[in-house]
Amino acid sequence: MWNRLIVTSCSFFMLLTPVAWGQSPPSGEQLSPVVVYPVVEFQQPLGKSFYGTTEPIRRTSIGSAVEGRIESVYFEEGEELTHTANAADSSQTSEENGFDLVKLKTETITQELLAAQAELQYRKLAHEELLLSIDLEITHAEQSRLAAEQAQQLAEKKFGRAQSLFERQNGVTKDEFDEAESARAIAIATVLQAQATSKRLKDTKQVRLAQAKAQVEIQEAVVQRLEDQLRKHTIRSPFEGYVVSQKADVGDWVSRGDVVAEVIQIDPIQLRVFVPESDLYSLKVALKLAPEEKLDVWVRFDAIKDQRFNGRVERIIPQADVRSRTFPILIRVDNPKDSRLGRRLGSGMLAEVALPIGTAQKRLLVPKDAINLEDESASVIAARSNGESFGYRAEKIPVRLGLSMGNFVAVTGELSVTDRVVVEGNERIRAGQILDVVSEGEYDLPGTVP
Repeated sequence: MWNRLIVTSCSFFMLLTPVAWGQSPPSGEQLSPVVVYPVVEFQQPLGKSFYGTTEPIRRTSIGSAVEGRIESVYFEEGEELTHTANAADSSQTSEENGFDLVKLKTETITQELLAAQAELQYRKLAHEELLLSIDLEITHAEQSRLAAEQAQQLAEKKFGRAQSLFERQNGVTKDEFDEAESARAIAIATVLQAQATSKRLKDTKQVRLAQAKAQVEIQEAVVQRLEDQLRKHTIRSPFEGYVVSQKADVGDWVSRGDVVAEVIQIDPIQLRVFVPESDLYSLKVALKLAPEEKLDVWVRFDAIKDQRFNGRVERIIPQADVRSRTFPILIRVDNPKDSRLGRRLGSGMLAEVALPIGTAQKRLLVPKDAINLEDESASVIAARSNGESFGYRAEKIPVRLGLSMGNFVAVTGELSVTDRVVVEGNERIRAGQILDVVSEGEYDLPGTVP
């Protein structure tokens, strides 16, 4: 599938350079070191042009998750939302949640949150107190049980002596006997109660701790819910982009789900073109043969005649329009921001793109780095011998651009496979200047398109 075209004719150039000849260039001439690539032939379709419309890579209608009255609006329609633009005002940015757009009044929920936070602090302290005191309670209950058992033993002895003396009618009255019996019964009851208390504290220790911890967690959930509600009172954009529609203003009442703004992201921007079903196979083959199945294409905008943009076919949507029998093709185009003009591409612009569709024919390919774009024209610098003994001179060749193929592009002009084009150093070269070819590149091209 891959045809590797390697040209190793550096030696050919070295034979013709001034250094190899042992001669110097004419007086006043200065050598320009350059890197060149050979012009090669390659089987490639002529291609077809299609028109499409740009659209945002992302678009969102930002609504309110809660109801309330708008207190502040941090944006204007048409404004760009960027970290750089908002850095001066920290209230308008949130590293975690995006870009602040609208803030609702928060007095009521703020008071509820303060009360919930105070209750949470109270429950945390109660939990800590229980952790510190529960073992002391168990120890105290165990000591009370031991004391009650000792008191019971003493009451049992007293009752036994009183019973013996009473039965012999030897110095113990009926009232004294009844009093000893009652003290014995009270001691037994006290022991049972102390044992029950000690056992209850031991058995319920983990349960009480778990209950106290659960009370803290319940209140933490309440606080988190109120904090989430408070955050939702600030409506944010989830990504950088442009505000293209403002739906609300200060003082408006918004209900849950009401849209306050529409935001689009246009770097990169997306171009949607429609390809007839009869051309879909050729495009799929070209896409399959492209490096990483990402097909580079040239994009031209009628509104920007002085610049061509490099696009990339991202996807073929396998759902045709039933009326036109055409399939949507999504192409992404980089849209960087110029320091002076801003972003040159916007949503809804008309664009023309050439796609590799049709019968493959021989085309001349050169690296994209060899292309010089001036206004609406394109040219390359060819390293050509003019018959002089001191080497090669630069010659400017106007060309017409064809289809892209990775880092290479098809061209039409007064070039042939015997030519070499300059890819490094061409921006400083003037026509007729002597060239010092320091190296020559090699090609690594995909297989031909059937």
